[in-house]
Amino acid sequence: MTTLFFLDANILIYTRDYRDPQKQKIAARWLRRLAASEQAVVNLQAINEVRHVALHKLTRLGADAIRDWTDDLKALGDTTVDEDTAAGAWAIHLKYRLSWFDCMVLSAAERLGCSHVVTEDMGADRQIGPLNLINPFLHDVDDVLTETN
Repeated sequence: MTTLFFLDANILIYTRDYRDPQKQKIAARWLRRLAASEQAVVNLQAINEVRHVALHKLTRLGADAIRDWTDDLKALGDTTVDEDTAAGAWAIHLKYRLSWFDCMVLSAAERLGCSHVVTEDMGADRQIGPLNLINPFLHDVDDVLTETN
C-alpha cells in the first residue's frame, strides 16, 4: 500500500515564495519527490487557500500565473469539503483544540487515506489520531520516504 502525504497549503505556498529562497527550495523538493512517487495529496480547500495567500502575498507572480499554478495543483486532488469532513474536523477540534482550519486539513487528510500531513503550522513530529505530522524543514524527504515505504 502506498503511503500518502497530504500537503498543507503553507508548504505549497513556499514552493513559489520568492521571499524565502531556502524554504522555497526545500518545499519544492518535497512537492517534486512526493508528486513523482504519486504520494502527494491535496484538496480544494488547500488549493483555495493557496490562491488566497498567493493573490495577496505573492503578487509578483501575477494573477494568470497563480491561476495556472493552482489549476495544476488539482492533479494532486480536487475533492471538496463535505459534511463528513466537517464532522471529523469537529471531533479533532474537541480533542486537540487546534484551529478550525487545521482541523479541516487533518480531517480531509484522514478521509483521503493519508497517513502523513506535511505542514509547518501544526507542530513537528507530532501524531494526531492516525496522522503523522511532518515539518519538511526539519526532515529530508528522501529519508522520510525510505522510512515509510
